[in-house]
Amino acid sequence: MYMCPCCFAYRSAVTELSLEQLNEWLQSEEGVLVAFYGHECGHCKQMVPAFKQAAAELQPSGLRTAAFNLQVGIRWISIYLSVGFT
Repeated sequence: MYMCPCCFAYRSAVTELSLEQLNEWLQSEEGVLVAFYGHECGHCKQMVPAFKQAAAELQPSGLRTAAFNLQVGIRWISIYLSVGFT
């Protein structure tokens, strides 16, 4: 799978989650920090470098970091979040 440099998981400690993986991670007992984003969102793209840095700094603590594209599962994710998304 091709990943552009602006993707969360490209050369980083961030795991790009599928819908099924997100559900598993959220139900896990382990700590997790998830960035919910839209792949065409300018603000989300600006957040990528800082989130990658945070993931690298948090990795030694055992906290898992991930990203989930809301445009893939917007209906499902509304169960967990109240999202205004266009």
